[in-house]
Amino acid sequence: MKASKIINIIISLLALAALVLVVIYVIAPFFEKPGKQATKDDPKSLVEPAKNGLKNSTGQPEDKSFSFVILSDSNGGAGNVSQSVEFTNTIQEVAAVDPRPAFVIHAGDMIAGSSSTSRTLAGKMWSEFYVTVSPLEKNNIAFFPSAGNHDASFNKTLPLAYREFWDEQQNIQGIIIDGSYSSYYSFEIQNSKFIVLYAPKVSLGAEQINWLKNEVNEAQGQYDNIFVISHIPLTAVSTYHPNDQLASSSRIKNILRGKITAFFGAHHNLYYDFEEDGIRQIGTGRVGSGGSYKFKAQYGQGSQSYNSYLRVEVGESDWQVEQVIK
Repeated sequence: MKASKIINIIISLLALAALVLVVIYVIAPFFEKPGKQATKDDPKSLVEPAKNGLKNSTGQPEDKSFSFVILSDSNGGAGNVSQSVEFTNTIQEVAAVDPRPAFVIHAGDMIAGSSSTSRTLAGKMWSEFYVTVSPLEKNNIAFFPSAGNHDASFNKTLPLAYREFWDEQQNIQGIIIDGSYSSYYSFEIQNSKFIVLYAPKVSLGAEQINWLKNEVNEAQGQYDNIFVISHIPLTAVSTYHPNDQLASSSRIKNILRGKITAFFGAHHNLYYDFEEDGIRQIGTGRVGSGGSYKFKAQYGQGSQSYNSYLRVEVGESDWQVEQVIK
């Protein structure tokens, strides 16, 4: 056999081998079944197929940041059925802001109940309140109430009307609550715990105090933040309500000291932010109309006569509160 013929045979065999390699490495994978593939370094371990063009991608970490609004004392003068223009405008502003808060907490005095308020009149007041806050629900913003003295105090009718209204009108947007929405309860969002007290009067009662103690203790080490909300504050800061603070204040402070992130209190119509007795205490101010409220000398200077609410931004590792003045 001539040498040239032998060379041609060898070239043909090499070409055939090359064609086989093309089939094995290029065409054959298209006929494999989809699913998990063994890695090169560890054939026994299985990983998910590449997604979105990224090999073995696990995606971006979930963003756990969120914001919420807390406000209080939005009622007008005692006996008024309608809501104040200031509060109405605030709700419309909060409902339209971008990005929107996850929820709004009202720390009490939503209506203008008094000792002479009848069941019928209280019902009208709550109907007006519902209309005012309805933009929140329409924009998928949850709403959480905490009873104030004008909401559920002064006479036997007001607490009944309060419970009747909030047992029917719940806007929680899928957030799971533990307890009674019309009384004291708790909920969590993005690894932050919120404990909402029922404090239309200075005394919480033994049952609620025991519940609070259990909630705080069980939350230790489980959450990034623990916030407590109450209409009556831990500390009486104003000259207008010089003695109005939760009783027994020392016992409640012992329950909270060193265990919570912050305590939000209302009723005194003042914004403040200080730490006392090992507890960060923040006043929600007021978003109703009328009146000038003066600090006790040891808690602040001068007085406040403006409307404001608080916007709280909660991040991955910290949080901050901003007073929004109207």
